[in-house]
Amino acid sequence: MKIILILLATLLLFPLSENSAEISFAQAAGDMDWLKKYIHPLTTYDPGFEDYRDLDFLGQAIGNKKVIALGEVSHGSHEIYMMKHRIIRYLSKYHGFDILSAEAPLPEADKVNAYIFTGKGNPAELIRGMHYWVSRTQEILDMVEWMRSRNLEGHPVKYSGFDMQYYSGAIEALKQGFIYDVETTRLIGTLSLKLDSFQRNSGMPVIGKITGAGKQVVDPLIRKIGAKIEAGKFTSNEKEWLSRNLRIVEQSVANTPWDREIYMAENFEWICNRHPGSRFVVWGHNMHIMRTNHHPTLLPMGGYLSKTFGDEYLNVGFAFYEGSYTALKGGRLGVHAAEQAYEGTYEYMFRQFNIPLFLLDLREIKADNSLHARVFKNQLKFRHTGAIKTGVEFGPKNITDDYDFILFIHKSSPSTLLD
Repeated sequence: MKIILILLATLLLFPLSENSAEISFAQAAGDMDWLKKYIHPLTTYDPGFEDYRDLDFLGQAIGNKKVIALGEVSHGSHEIYMMKHRIIRYLSKYHGFDILSAEAPLPEADKVNAYIFTGKGNPAELIRGMHYWVSRTQEILDMVEWMRSRNLEGHPVKYSGFDMQYYSGAIEALKQGFIYDVETTRLIGTLSLKLDSFQRNSGMPVIGKITGAGKQVVDPLIRKIGAKIEAGKFTSNEKEWLSRNLRIVEQSVANTPWDREIYMAENFEWICNRHPGSRFVVWGHNMHIMRTNHHPTLLPMGGYLSKTFGDEYLNVGFAFYEGSYTALKGGRLGVHAAEQAYEGTYEYMFRQFNIPLFLLDLREIKADNSLHARVFKNQLKFRHTGAIKTGVEFGPKNITDDYDFILFIHKSSPSTLLD
């Protein structure tokens, strides 16, 4: 009945053209065959399964594109993490993608990359050092160990982070750069103490929490340290690294949480500029890699990257029908049951095909002007969970505006947190 009402509303808003007049209302309400031609079944989400022929369709779509963004509807889904790992292996082996850039703090991620290339350090501890519980999982550790083995085989795959919510790693990098400069070390220490005081008062991270009066204290210190970097006797690479870490500090005390999106895009573009011959996989939440925010001026990271890279940017949103995931609720981390997709959601529609794992090509659906496609683009809801368990998981969304592909997984289970 809900589908009938949805289609009736759509017919009122979008009357049938002469070309589609032969499609009856009953056919439109009950026929799902139109969607099948856009679906590409996948074999498995297991990254250890080395027959990649099921991913060749994605490889063809990628072509010579420079940046491929892989989303996640939940930060705590085992199957999503595994599927992304499998795609990264495929892209590394067959398409020359050599840098994975993740929703992780930039300087802390650099330490993980050092392990990948040198084997020095404890990878589990380095992952814990990236602050976010979403990275502190067995799934991420397994992927880092694979990247280490890939490098040992002579096929380098770098790990980088583009996030900026935490300043402590950047402060540490600045102190290391000025280890023999007492005056500048003192300035950096003063800045760190000031930021720590704001952090204690407002919680971590501090983005959007520092008042105008607080900025009057912090900003002059940042400018003084910047001048020390410019005047210092550093190589060009050293100066660039120190300047970026100071920029991370500056970004971490930004005015609003929405500034995070443009700063993550800025940091990723900085990484790209340092590696002009590389191809990149971006690892982030669906919300960050999508193209639109339904706002005239505020964009997600993916919106900025889409403007910068144009046709060289391709993104894959992730979805699941039912199951569970790891998330925060009431400040406590645990396993939570997902809201099962219901009639009127994209995920409910996807479940009707009884294909447990598939890629859906949204590019072609976006160009489809049939009645079925108009319903698909204008009337359905899509799941959004993130790092926190909320009471309402679904909201209105035209996914064809935001993603090139959707990767659908029938059932999610929680990610495995490291001890």
